[in-house]
Amino acid sequence: MMRNPGIRFFACMIGLACLASFFGCNSAGEPGELCQDSCQIGETMCGTSDLLVICEGPNSMGCFFWGSVEPCGENQTCTEGVCGCVNPCQIGDSICDPGGGQQNCEGPDVNDCLFWGAPVLCTAGQTCTGGSCACESPCEVDDTVCDQSNRLMVCEGPSIEGCYFWNVDDSCDGDKTCLDGDCVCKNLCSSGDNMCYEGVGKVACEGPDLNGCFGWGDMVACDEGNMCSTELNECVKVTPPECEDVNECDYEGQKICMAIDKYRGCHYADGGCLVWDCGT
Repeated sequence: MMRNPGIRFFACMIGLACLASFFGCNSAGEPGELCQDSCQIGETMCGTSDLLVICEGPNSMGCFFWGSVEPCGENQTCTEGVCGCVNPCQIGDSICDPGGGQQNCEGPDVNDCLFWGAPVLCTAGQTCTGGSCACESPCEVDDTVCDQSNRLMVCEGPSIEGCYFWNVDDSCDGDKTCLDGDCVCKNLCSSGDNMCYEGVGKVACEGPDLNGCFGWGDMVACDEGNMCSTELNECVKVTPPECEDVNECDYEGQKICMAIDKYRGCHYADGGCLVWDCGT
């Protein structure tokens, strides 16, 4: 506030110390320059960076001014000259941190403020969604599916983290395969089926085995003078044409190896004799 110049002059002249100080007399006891209060004792205002500015004085001129600054406490901000809590959350709230962790609302601190706590990383198999860590379970318990290798995958769990996961079920090994999420027999043949093996023997369909599956058994060679007919899938008597020369091999269908991946086969030539072919 502005001091009354008449009263100020009078106070300086008569040397009233208390009034002179209040009205701003100089060292000679003469009135000094008039000053104007910037604030009143007890007033505060907000500065930059959440600093609280305090009104102080009087100074040598008897005026009050904005003086020292004090930082607001942790988790506080300055608003209208008062340091107060930001309180960005309420106890029980949680959010997902950009780094993939979960942040929980904590407090109150020494200033009675609430604040977001440090991020807590989700455990293995979990991700933060909707403010909390949750499992990325790809399945529900007892679900089944076939993988690309036709193995049976069964949904198991929960794990320690409460998650469900796919695990390989070995029940599809051997003569079974996975189809539409279930183990089924490969069934390479049906009961009563036969087939010829390179013309020299017959293979019969066997089963069901302990798994209820059917498969081809071992080859049973045809009797001497017989060969397996691919039309009948049975061993039949064969009357070879009369050979007028020399047989190069013992029976039709006989094979000899020429290399690891190549062989020669025995067959009847036009003259009725058994000869080796050029190789396959």
